[in-house]
Order: sequence, then structure tokens, then C-alpha cells
Amino acid sequence: TNRAYGILSQFPSNLIGAWIVNGTSYTTTTATEFHQDSGAFANGVCVKVKYTGQNVALEIETEPTSDCSGGSGGGQPPSLPGLSKVYATIGSLPASPFVGAWMIGGLAYQAISSTQFKQERGTFAKGACVEAKYTSASGTNTLVEVESHEAYKCQSMIGDNPAPVFESYGVVEQFPASLRGDWQVSAISYTTDLSTTFQQEHGTFALGAFVEVKYRVVNNVRVAVKIETHVEPGAGQGNSAGQLDTRPSDDWGTWIVDGQPYQGDHAIEVEIHSSSSQRLSPLAVQKVSVNYYVSGGIRYATSIRELTRQVFMPLSNR
Repeated sequence: TNRAYGILSQFPSNLIGAWIVNGTSYTTTTATEFHQDSGAFANGVCVKVKYTGQNVALEIETEPTSDCSGGSGGGQPPSLPGLSKVYATIGSLPASPFVGAWMIGGLAYQAISSTQFKQERGTFAKGACVEAKYTSASGTNTLVEVESHEAYKCQSMIGDNPAPVFESYGVVEQFPASLRGDWQVSAISYTTDLSTTFQQEHGTFALGAFVEVKYRVVNNVRVAVKIETHVEPGAGQGNSAGQLDTRPSDDWGTWIVDGQPYQGDHAIEVEIHSSSSQRLSPLAVQKVSVNYYVSGGIRYATSIRELTRQVFMPLSNR
């Protein structure tokens, strides 16, 4: 599910049909939820739209005018929800226990006492690939979790340029109407130019939209190679639950749940406690929930969470 904030300029009298918000058209249906807590719907009021990749509105609600006051492409809400994380290499880090200033993917972060550190796929060191989850407030990016990852996740190449391309995920807070120029995604600034490509397969660009940014660091500037709308973890249109048959060694690989394969989305969130081996012990019966979306006939898992876990011990006679 994507989110957009903007000024309402057109809507049907019975609320069902075509709506225009910041020049973008959304379609409402009988299943759409409408909320007018911050005033009645009217042309010129600020609204928030939750919508699918086909711009079908799931929910529209009025918002304070301040949420749409400023920033190109609309306003900049005071607090945008969504996952913020990046796959990039460590530029610098503090000594163990790692609390202090970090440099990851060309950006400064701060680790505090509550930051979680995971080194299951390698030890932290300059140049090591990590997944960093963070929050941002008052100009400081605070690390929630830092986890070591396979080197290839930070070594993707595009074209003949030898510089590595990093991946980040977050919500759009500012972007230019022409798409070329300065963007801000989950408190991180990026520059786009004529070589940047844009894709809107999972919804249109709008404030609050969840996006993936592929970028290079050039002369200390984060230059976006590609920006595309993405499905936020947990926001896929499908949900299922069943026994976890196979967990891949790499969470981006193929998962098997109740015999059904799911490809791990690059932004996947995993909350299970089992071993990362390819197949669980036959003694372990693990139930998980899967949120997913379908693209090109493939089910992509956005999140996999453990529901229950039972371990059956063999009987023994005394």
C-alpha cells in the first residue's frame, strides 16, 4: 500500500469514482474508506490517499493544511511512516561495542545503546556490506539495527561504471515535479540527472510513497541511478499462513511455505527464530505468515513472520 499527500482538486459528489490529488488521478470504489476528521472533502483541502499500484484508493482522509504546505510535488508531512533501511558498505565505525558514529554508504549514522548488532554473515569492518535500519529526527539518523550481509548485496554494478551501486528503501518526503533534481527519501538526500531511470510499477511517485533507490556515491554526493516505487513490507495484496518447509540460505532466495514457493523481495522483513539452513529439522514444525505481491506470475514475499513453533521429541521407554 502506498501513501500520498496533496491538494484535492476534483472528486465525485457521491465519493465513488475519479479523484484528482496534486494532478494525479485515483479511483475510489465501494470498498474505499473515507475519513473527514480534519474537515469535509472540498477542492483545495489537504488529503492523504492510501492506494494500490493501480492507483485504486483504499482510503482517503482529510489532513491539516500544514501537511500539504511546501515542498515540490505537494507537502512534507511531519512524520511519514514506513521502513527505512539501506544496503551499503561501512565507511567507518566505532570500536566494539559499536556505539557511536558510523559512516555507511556515504552517510553518517549514530548508534546508541539500544541499537542491535548482528554479525552472523561476517564481522563488522571498513568495506564490509551491511543492512542498516534507522530512524531520523532533528537531522540525526539513529541506527535501529546493523546486520552484516553477503558482499554481493553491496556490489551491484550498472553499465560500465565500476563504482558500486547501493540500495536504500524509504518514503518520499520531497521530489521535483520534473523528477530530475533533488529528492529526499526517509531523511536522505539524493540527486537525479539525465542518466537516472524512473519506474512506477507499484504506484506513482508522491509524498509518502515507498520507494527503492539505487545510488552511487560520487564526490561525496549520492547520485541516484534508479528510483522506483516499491511494495512496502507487509503491504502486499496477498496473505497466507502455513508450515515453513524451506528457508533459503539467503533471504532473497526462494522460500517454501506449505509447498508454495515465494521469492524473497529485496526489502523483505523476516521475523523468525530458526536456523538459516536450507531445510529445517524434521522435528521442528514452524508456522509462519507470509505477506506477498504477485509480479510476472511470481509471488514475492515482503514479510515472513513466525506464528508458532512446536518441537516434537521422540518417545522413549523407561
